[in-house]
Formats: sequence, C-alpha cells, structure tokens
Amino acid sequence: DKYNLVDWGTFWLSETPDKVSIGWDAKYHRTCTWAILQNKETKEQYAHINTHLDNVGKLARDKSIELILEKSESFDMPVVVTGDFNLPKGSELYNKLTANGLTDSSLLALEADSGCTAHGYKDVVKGNPIDFVFLNEIITDVKSYKIIREKYDGKFISDHYPIYADIIIN
Repeated sequence: DKYNLVDWGTFWLSETPDKVSIGWDAKYHRTCTWAILQNKETKEQYAHINTHLDNVGKLARDKSIELILEKSESFDMPVVVTGDFNLPKGSELYNKLTANGLTDSSLLALEADSGCTAHGYKDVVKGNPIDFVFLNEIITDVKSYKIIREKYDGKFISDHYPIYADIIIN
C-alpha cells in the first residue's frame, strides 16, 4: 500500500541472463528479480533486488554476485539487496559483496539480532546467517535488524527464518 511499482525485471544467474538457463556449476535454475518502487506519499524511489544463490556451485555464487553487483550499481538511487545467499557472513564471497558497495544492514542497525538464519526445520539460534539485507552506500539509517524465530501455529513457515530490517530510505 505504501509504494507504486515503477519498473521491474528478472534475470537468470547464468552466462545468458536474458534467457532461462542454469549458470556455471550451479545445480538449479537461479534468478534475480528487481523492482523500482516509489513511495506514494513522498514520491521518493528506491530499487529492491532479491535473489536466491545456488547452494552447490561456488563458481555460480561468485559469478552471480558479480551480476547482482553490476545490477545494483546501475541504479542511481537507494538500493536494497535481499535474499538467500547460501554463503556465511565473513566468507570470501560475503566479503566480495561488502567490498563492492554493499553493506550488511545488521552492521548499521541501532538494534541488531544475530545468529543462524537457515535452520532446516529445527530450533537453531547459534551459527552464521546465510540470508541478508544489504544496502548501497546511499542508505545509512537502519533502526533495527531482527531474525524472526517465531513459529506460526507451531510450525516453521520455511527452512529459513525470515529476517527483518527497519530501514530509513533517505
């Protein structure tokens, strides 16, 4: 209700991003979807990119990150990049993302939760996250970052905990 969709698109995380394809050493088809959203009240816009990187192919994750970074850099506005990155915080590929213009929102948050985000339908709290909310350098104000560990009707809604970031888009 807060935003109008201005533009959007999807590309495949592969050597041929404009057509349905599996990339490099990936096991599965993987995509990246982006949208430009405009706040109905303030008319401010931001780009939101969401992805799910391959869980098997290291080369596929590396090359996919390059495609995502290229897309995020193509926007001249605030950018939020979310997804299941299938790589732990502090890993070589995580560091590649954060060394190239994106910041982990949990590091900017005034209040930040930490711990595992992929739990495999078990109650797990400790461990490294593999799901992230990254922000480009235009966004610096994050009120909170939380890993939602509550179950619904006694069941997990996914094999990953949802993550939430309260972000002020300037």
